[in-house]
Amino acid sequence: MINGRIVPLSTQLHNSDIVKIITSPQGSPSQDWLKIARSSKTRSKIRNHFRQAEKTDRNEKIARGWEALEKELRKRGLTVENQEDFAPGLNKVARDLGLSGKDDVLAAVGAGTSGPSTVAQKLVLAYLQQHHPADDLSTLVKENPPVRRHDSDIIVEGEGGVSVVLANCCAPIPGDAIVGYSTRTRGITIHRIDCPNILNAQMGRVVQVSWGRSSDKLYTARLKAEAVDRANLIRDAAQSIGLGGGSISGIKASTIGNSLMRMKIELRVRDLEHLYGVIAKLNAVKDIIEVTRG
Repeated sequence: MINGRIVPLSTQLHNSDIVKIITSPQGSPSQDWLKIARSSKTRSKIRNHFRQAEKTDRNEKIARGWEALEKELRKRGLTVENQEDFAPGLNKVARDLGLSGKDDVLAAVGAGTSGPSTVAQKLVLAYLQQHHPADDLSTLVKENPPVRRHDSDIIVEGEGGVSVVLANCCAPIPGDAIVGYSTRTRGITIHRIDCPNILNAQMGRVVQVSWGRSSDKLYTARLKAEAVDRANLIRDAAQSIGLGGGSISGIKASTIGNSLMRMKIELRVRDLEHLYGVIAKLNAVKDIIEVTRG
C-alpha cells in the first residue's frame, strides 16, 4: 500500500510516500517481478527461487512417474525391488523416445505427457533383452532340433504337427516379437514377448517360435485411445481407421468425468507395420491424446 491505497507493485515511489507491505504465508514471487526489479541482486534472488521451484517440481514428477510405472510393471509380473535395476532399460526407452535419460522418462510419465502403460511395455521388452539376451535363449526355451513348417503362419522350433493358437490376452500380429507356450490341452499358444502371462510362465514350457510365410490374412489387434470428449469423436476415429486400411471389429467407449473419453478398439490388420499406420491416422484425429496397444 502507498499512502493508504493498494497499488500495483510496479508503482514508482516518490519522496514522502508512506509504504506498507502486505504479506501472506501463501505468497510467492511472480515471473513478472523480473520486469520491474531494478537491482541485479533482486533479479538473481527471484531467478534462484524459480530454479529451486522447477527442481522441486521435477523431482515430484520423477517420483510420481516411478510410482505409476512401478504399478504397471507389477501388473506385467515384474517384481520391482530397486529402481536402479531398471536404469539400463529406462535409458534405452529414453533413447527410443528422443529423451536425454531415465529421469526425463520418469518426469514425462509423472507429468502425464507419456503414458505409463506405453513406457512399461517398452521397459519390459528392454528388461527381457538385458537379462535374457538372444545368445542365452537356451535357458528360456526347450532345446530341440529345429523343425520348420514354412507353409504355416507360425514356425515352431522343434515341433511338428502341433496345434498353434494366437493368445487372446496379448493378440500378437506379424512383426511382433513372439514366443510360444506349450499348454497341456491346446497345443502351443503364441504370445508377444512382453505379455505379462509369459513373464509369469514356467520357462521350461516356453518354446522358440517365429513368424512364417506372409499372406493377406488379417489378424486381430486391440488398441486403447484416450481423448478429449466431444461430439462425433467416435465417428472421426472410425473414419481414420478406415483411411488407414484397418477393419473395425468393435469399439467400446466410456466417459471419465465431464471431459475425457476412453475407447477400446478391436480391429483387423495385416501386420505390425499396418497397425502402426492405423495408429498414426488415429493420432492425427483432433482431440486424441494417446493411442496404445490394448
